[in-house]
Amino acid sequence: MDILEKLDMLVNYYEKTRGVGHTTLMLEGTKSKSCLIMAHTHEYACDLMQQSGGSSAVSWSDLSFLGIGHHLPLAIDNSAMIRICHDAAHEIAKLQAEVRALVNKLIELTLEKNK
Repeated sequence: MDILEKLDMLVNYYEKTRGVGHTTLMLEGTKSKSCLIMAHTHEYACDLMQQSGGSSAVSWSDLSFLGIGHHLPLAIDNSAMIRICHDAAHEIAKLQAEVRALVNKLIELTLEKNK
């Protein structure tokens, strides 16, 4: 199984199992220890932060908060995990397409040179 299949499998799993308690379980773990909570948007991360009792919030769309010198565990909500996997799969597919185009161009140039 290649990386794109693995990422797709994770996304499909999270999407098929919405409402089973991923976020609830993650929040339970954050109540006993100070940590950063990552969600797909800053607004949702702040909402989760309030539910957890005061941990700090960070969003996948803006990771600049991580560079401020924090040294805390990072709890990643399934909303962020879906976005991370989707974005990674998109970038990998884009790079694979670029590589295929370059290989095809190289083959074309090689064939022209050998005529």
